[in-house]
Amino acid sequence: MNLIMTGSGGFIQSQGTGEKTAFTYNELQLFLSKLKKSLARKALESIAEKYKKGEMKNEVSNHCNEK
Repeated sequence: MNLIMTGSGGFIQSQGTGEKTAFTYNELQLFLSKLKKSLARKALESIAEKYKKGEMKNEVSNHCNEK
């Protein structure tokens, strides 16, 4: 299964095949749920790492000034 998602959780592209056997709707739903959780975790880890390195200070400051 290949999926491309936006940062807001929308799908840009999806492609999947049942190579050996068909997959059910419930299996697809489970896959999508796990994918979203995994991507969210990776995004948070990336943000935390940038923050630790001091790379997020300008972005946080800019975001606060926009409001």
